[in-house]
Amino acid sequence: MNRIMFLVLLGALVWPPGTSQARQIGLSVSVGTLGPGASIAYAVSPKFSVRGGAALLTTSIDENFDEDDLSIQLGGDARIGAVSALADYHPFRSSFRLTGGLRLNLLDADVSGRSNDPFCLGDEDAQGVCQTKEFAPEKVGSFGVKVTYANALQPYAGLGFGNLAHGNKRITFMFDAGVIYTGSPEITLEATGLLTPTAEQNEAILNEGFESFVIYPVLSFGIGVRFR
Repeated sequence: MNRIMFLVLLGALVWPPGTSQARQIGLSVSVGTLGPGASIAYAVSPKFSVRGGAALLTTSIDENFDEDDLSIQLGGDARIGAVSALADYHPFRSSFRLTGGLRLNLLDADVSGRSNDPFCLGDEDAQGVCQTKEFAPEKVGSFGVKVTYANALQPYAGLGFGNLAHGNKRITFMFDAGVIYTGSPEITLEATGLLTPTAEQNEAILNEGFESFVIYPVLSFGIGVRFR
């Protein structure tokens, strides 16, 4: 429901009712800590404009890692990004602006892993043969790590340079710096086999360790073009 309400708000901000007075709009592309993105802006007045946009970067992993004679298969997906509804205020006769609004956080991660080799509980001889108890990879088990956030809709505050929707020049450069208040990430660990007893304890340790990570820094650079 929060996402639906946010998208309705975004549409209302970016496409306000028409008036008899011509207004300016602008389109931009950017790259930054939220990934590559694009936005559209509407000039409500010379000092005030609204922006809506989206940015997204995804990555996948499917690799084998070898450490201490143990081969581990890792796989998963992660993404950063946001859908944004922002308001820009230009207090001076310059491109400097103050920005505030809401961002729909798209940041999450889901990674899993398992051993490709048997695990020897004890010593191996010169030929690498286990001299004690050996467990097959299926017996050792697998693990999974998920990172999510309790609230997808999060406040943003920042400053920047560039007036995308108002001005005499057709081309403008954009810079944004700010923070999203994300709250602490929620880390979930799942495990099977012999790894099962370790999941609950390590999950608590990880969540406690990341408890203070409540903001996400935003830096972006872009270029835009204005239209009437």
